[in-house]
Amino acid sequence: MWKELNRQDIEDLAWLVGAIQRGSLFCCTDGSYIREIAAEVCGAAWILYCDVTKRSLHGAFTEKSKGAGS
Repeated sequence: MWKELNRQDIEDLAWLVGAIQRGSLFCCTDGSYIREIAAEVCGAAWILYCDVTKRSLHGAFTEKSKGAGS
């Protein structure tokens, strides 16, 4: 989940702390699982977005597992 982030993305997260403090942070996740196509694969994406600074941090990951599901 974190390995796709580059150093620039996480070097200064003061904007994120500020967004939490002032209530301007929006967080969203979404997942995907389609048993008919790949019964052992599921995935998800996430984003943290500040409505004031317009900065964001986002990532995604997939997992292959016999326990995959929605």
